[in-house]
Amino acid sequence: MFPQEYSSKSFRSLQAFAQQAQQLQAMNPNPDKPSLLEMADELSRITADNPRNNPAKWEYDRLVDFIKEFEATLNDDQEIGLQVFPHSGATGYYVREIECWSPYIIAFHCFTQDGRRATLIQHHSQLNFLLTVLPKHDPQLPAKRIGFRVYSDDSSAEAG
Repeated sequence: MFPQEYSSKSFRSLQAFAQQAQQLQAMNPNPDKPSLLEMADELSRITADNPRNNPAKWEYDRLVDFIKEFEATLNDDQEIGLQVFPHSGATGYYVREIECWSPYIIAFHCFTQDGRRATLIQHHSQLNFLLTVLPKHDPQLPAKRIGFRVYSDDSSAEAG
């Protein structure tokens, strides 16, 4: 129910509570009232939605807004680029997709101007990059825009 990557006290407490709720539910089910397990699930959902407990998702949501605003300024011959700081030596990466692996990791799937694939994996507290405008990578194709995916606690992707 609760992934192991949650290491905060609140999630360990919720995990213990959920295990106890499962045991109690098995001993005395009452269909007229929400079960302790259902209450634990709801408490988990509410807690997980709190930015303090899922900082990568909170920052990812801000990134989506920034990037969509930035992409709206591009013309049909431009694509969004990413430069990493401190300087990575590349003049810019073509970003194709951004993923959020809650609660801490954000990944940028890119490729270099000479076509090599690259993935930048960042802890949410280490985000430090510059969005930039790059010419279309392939002049014959339409300009590409960034796709977004969020991986929730159950590791299923939801498109954004």
